[in-house]
Amino acid sequence: MEAMQTRVFGAPRADLADGARDWFRVLSQRWHPVRKIEPQEIQRATIEQPDNILPLIEGWRRAIGEMDPAAWTRPGREPAGEWKDVRLGSFLTMELPDDALARFRKEVELPPNWRNLDIRLVFDAGARFGINASGRLWINGEPVAIGQPIRLTEPPFNPLRIALTPEQTASGRLVIALEVDGRPAGNPARPKGVSGSFFLEARPRPLRTMPLDTWSAASDINVLAPATVDTMAAKPLYLETRFTLPAQWPAKRLWLVSSDQNQVLRRLIINNYHVAERAGRRFYDELKLTELDISGLVTHDGENVLRWVPDARAPELPKLNLLWTE
Repeated sequence: MEAMQTRVFGAPRADLADGARDWFRVLSQRWHPVRKIEPQEIQRATIEQPDNILPLIEGWRRAIGEMDPAAWTRPGREPAGEWKDVRLGSFLTMELPDDALARFRKEVELPPNWRNLDIRLVFDAGARFGINASGRLWINGEPVAIGQPIRLTEPPFNPLRIALTPEQTASGRLVIALEVDGRPAGNPARPKGVSGSFFLEARPRPLRTMPLDTWSAASDINVLAPATVDTMAAKPLYLETRFTLPAQWPAKRLWLVSSDQNQVLRRLIINNYHVAERAGRRFYDELKLTELDISGLVTHDGENVLRWVPDARAPELPKLNLLWTE
């Protein structure tokens, strides 16, 4: 037989009705009780916190009811009212009713070694989970630059990645304020509140950026024409761009980064490497590219080919850049 081939053989028997019983008899000779594992034998895994991640789930202050955002979202002394220490989570775990309007406030001190780094506020949650029923988010008293209010059924969906400006991080301290309203009608989904993980992430600032802004649209395999906003209405089979990298890289790592965290794709192929593909067709199976380390997927001394299969429901031109970081 050649490699990767299998053959199945079968033979008739006179007592075919007894075949299943005989099969179980054969299996019974292979079954045996599993040895009990004692507690002292279990080695519990320890997860070390990366230096560039600062978790934000613990240490929030919570109050209930409406209040002018200017009175409680800005740096300074804690606003008036009855505030309680909580671990950010669903309303149920925080002993709140589903129809509560809750305000959360957290003061964060940035690590000293994060100076001169790019810092992002990230909120990540599993499918159909997140900030429910709606939420509003502020940093140092200013609404974050995303679509607000935040809802599960409207963009931006999970995850949220919010780049902080140098002005926001200059003092080394942040005030993160979150209002979660469980009252909006027509949204019976549970759990209400916050189901996901907030954290700050620090990354080296890119030493060089190269936009990927020249695309071709394929009406069939290798049948290409320049892609424009108008041609996207025809729902091309895929989009393709080609690029050549500089002979001398300004840094060791090369990232493919999307400037639109809500852009949906079905498939991503780089130099014939099948990099990513959407798992299903439901809205919470959507595949969104935010950033991807492609240092090992590209060729240094020739042309690179990137193919992007957009979401067929509403195809858009990708908003991609190449970034070099240490």
